[in-house]
Amino acid sequence: MLNRLVLAILLVTIISFGTLVSPAKSNSSSKETYQLIIKSASIAGTKANKNNWDAFSGPDPFVMVGILRKSDQEFQAVRKTTVVNDSYKPNWGNFVITSVEIGDTVLLQVLDRDLAEHDVVGEYEFLVTKKLLTAGVMHVSFGQVEDLTFVIRQPLN
Repeated sequence: MLNRLVLAILLVTIISFGTLVSPAKSNSSSKETYQLIIKSASIAGTKANKNNWDAFSGPDPFVMVGILRKSDQEFQAVRKTTVVNDSYKPNWGNFVITSVEIGDTVLLQVLDRDLAEHDVVGEYEFLVTKKLLTAGVMHVSFGQVEDLTFVIRQPLN
């Protein structure tokens, strides 16, 4: 819970001031890294409380990513996708978010951008494993996110 609170504070800082916190560097340069790529999402028609996302339009979703390296004590906010305005089916193409390693814990937060306070659409946390790397394209559902599509792959040279 404390890790999510720290990430939430970092998210507010990132969103408010437009700066990003660099992920913690690995102590070993020999570790193999992989690219985390956010592709698209499908957002439910309403918030969990059945209210509309925005007064006169659909949600303005974006994805914020936090990484917890094995050697760290807390999540580090590393990057966010672009905001897709008024969309229940945002498509980010092949938006490379960050590099991950086997053993990293990744927190994906889908948010609806608002003027005052961003709405949390959903949160999904997972551990990067060898099995996950062989899965190819991932489709996950959580919170009011009906489908989030992402890929973890080796970097293209």
